[in-house]
Amino acid sequence: MMSKSIIAIGVRTIFLASTFFIFTSNSYAEITTPYKISISRTNPKEPVRKSEIMAEVNSQFPGRLLSIRRYPAGGEDCHTVHSMGDDGELRIIMVACTNL
Repeated sequence: MMSKSIIAIGVRTIFLASTFFIFTSNSYAEITTPYKISISRTNPKEPVRKSEIMAEVNSQFPGRLLSIRRYPAGGEDCHTVHSMGDDGELRIIMVACTNL
């Protein structure tokens, strides 16, 4: 009797552990669409201004700009812009990135 209950406990433990592992190991990351905007310098000696980036992003993707950050790995003028569109979509837009 005792060995059957120990086996039953062991089987339940293995079942619960494997179920927990299966459900926690799956990643449900949302696939994002890469948005890219090409902007060139108006004056070759000066970097692209954030005001130029804001104007271009707003003209192509109307909505609210949440942040603008430099992204040096993408090139000297590369910036990432986080924007919440009027349609409710959160967009990460790569602007003036040449090395991506």
